[in-house]
Amino acid sequence: MLLNRSHGIHMDRLKITTAWLLIVLSATLQGVPREIEATGTGAGHDHVPAAAPARAFPPLAALYETQVLAEGDQTTAQGHAPLRWYLWRADQRVETRTVGGVFSEIWSRDSKGRISKEQVFPDDRAVVDYYPGDLAAMHNQLSWRHLQSLMDPQALGTDLKEVSSRKAKTGLVKVFRGTLDGVSTEVHWLVSISLPLLIERRDQSRRIVTRLIETWSVDAAPVPRSKTETLAGYRRIDFADFGDKEKDPLVRKATRVAGRQHLHSH
Repeated sequence: MLLNRSHGIHMDRLKITTAWLLIVLSATLQGVPREIEATGTGAGHDHVPAAAPARAFPPLAALYETQVLAEGDQTTAQGHAPLRWYLWRADQRVETRTVGGVFSEIWSRDSKGRISKEQVFPDDRAVVDYYPGDLAAMHNQLSWRHLQSLMDPQALGTDLKEVSSRKAKTGLVKVFRGTLDGVSTEVHWLVSISLPLLIERRDQSRRIVTRLIETWSVDAAPVPRSKTETLAGYRRIDFADFGDKEKDPLVRKATRVAGRQHLHSH
């Protein structure tokens, strides 16, 4: 789940799209166990560290799980089954895909820093292309670091204050709490890779909790990321051409997906 500071998350809604969420087996994390647990507590700190250093993020793959829980207990809220999803992160590409999902989203950055998106429908052997101008018109623009780390790293230490830290099997975890867009938010930040171990957002009735389950090197995940050579053989439609192809089954499917994302957007 991406935390977008420009749009508030409604607690009864989910958006796993750019989702982009990831972790482990970089050169700096050799020997770290793949299975990650968000447990333990730590002492508070008065200082605010640099939560997102300017270094490049290592290529990684990860499995996350998002749940909508009834406030005050661990019971899944009615009508919201836990949702698991993969994220693959590389220098110039981020892909997310729900487990058993019917489509993937691939975000790419070119040499000039322009960001575009491909919405992949494997069952239809088709791709919908969203170019930078399309994303701008849709108000669907995020920074590249936001896309790579599942939330805006600049919120750590500003909107969200560090309240504690602990040493986990995976390294130092810093806990941040505060309010984003009027929603109470807690983030457990895995410092060594600049990614969340846990994100929790809550209101009076329910909580949205996203946890990191497992990580691999980018091409070692049990489900492979989309391959460029495979996509080259797919039919492609530009989002800008939707208006001229309203009766196209792929356009109808992509429009339904976009509608659900709009309803679940943060």
